[in-house]
Amino acid sequence: MKKYTAIILIIALVLGLAGCSGQNAATDEGTLPIVQSPSGEETPESTAGAETTAGKTTAAPVTTEEPSTEAPTTEEPAATEPATEETTTEESDPSQWTIPIWTEPATPEPTPEPTPEPTPEPTPEPTPEPTPEPTPEPTPEPTPEPTPEPTPEPTPEGTTTPEPSAGDAPLVCIDPGHQAVANEEQEPVAPGSSETKAKVADGTHGITTGIRESVVNLEIALMLRDELIARGYRVLMTRTSEDVNISNIERAQMANEAGADAFLRLHCDYGDYSSSGISIFCQHPYSDYNGFQYENSRRLSELVLANMCRVTGAPNLGVTEAYHYSGINWSKVPGGLIEMGFMSNPTEEQRLLDPAYRQLLVQGMADGLDAYFGR
Repeated sequence: MKKYTAIILIIALVLGLAGCSGQNAATDEGTLPIVQSPSGEETPESTAGAETTAGKTTAAPVTTEEPSTEAPTTEEPAATEPATEETTTEESDPSQWTIPIWTEPATPEPTPEPTPEPTPEPTPEPTPEPTPEPTPEPTPEPTPEPTPEPTPEPTPEGTTTPEPSAGDAPLVCIDPGHQAVANEEQEPVAPGSSETKAKVADGTHGITTGIRESVVNLEIALMLRDELIARGYRVLMTRTSEDVNISNIERAQMANEAGADAFLRLHCDYGDYSSSGISIFCQHPYSDYNGFQYENSRRLSELVLANMCRVTGAPNLGVTEAYHYSGINWSKVPGGLIEMGFMSNPTEEQRLLDPAYRQLLVQGMADGLDAYFGR
């Protein structure tokens, strides 16, 4: 901007000096140039120098004199610097002409940009707390009803009870002596023997209650089964019901075929009113049928008998070697026939019907088996 201001001042000074020179020349000649206007009127020629600087037009000073009385002349006014700018007819009083002073325009103060209002951050919606699922009230476990004693189911004639599952535990075959109805048909007492006896005898009964021996034998046998299973034995029952027809030979064969490790036959004895105690029968050592098992059978019988008498307090009537029991003679495994007490003795009969005494009998037999197998 200062460069342009200097140029304008120089041009104005030159034009001013030129104007003064022309004025003096006209005065010396006494005339002013007359210019014929298009309307025919003569007017003093107005020479105006227009300067254009950076897009700005500045009027040059023009001197106007009063018309002279002298004759007009066509003499051109004194030469001046050729004007390269556009002319203007605007007249100005030289006395009032002043050199323009460039004033640098005031720099407008920058309009402050509006400060954008901060965009409010979105307020996060509160996360709803999970509604806790209702805790189900504990369903009270039903009180188990007492399991009734299993009612022995009848086993069809000539059939056997299911064999126990295989395992390493000793297998004990339990034979509850007799059955509801005796079978008087005859069978050999021993293999190859001409001597015979009833397949299943009737058995005895209670002297005061009349209860059948077969019932007492079965009820105690079922208790013994449960006790042995609880101790880890495998158990095979020859019958679990009164309504069967199984001969003594068939019962022994069940134990043989199953490969039983012990064969216990449960019975009750009969004598006079004063007879009391427990005894066991096993095969004779010189038996032609199963004498090879005598030592094992004798040892098993003695251990079972001793523990039964120890627990119950009943008299120990000892182990008896016998020839006449078909169930013993046909057995190929160690075993014995147990006479648990005398049903002809009212006192002992009541004991045999007492659940607590029965449990003692069962405990004695189980303890005897433990001793025999070293458990």
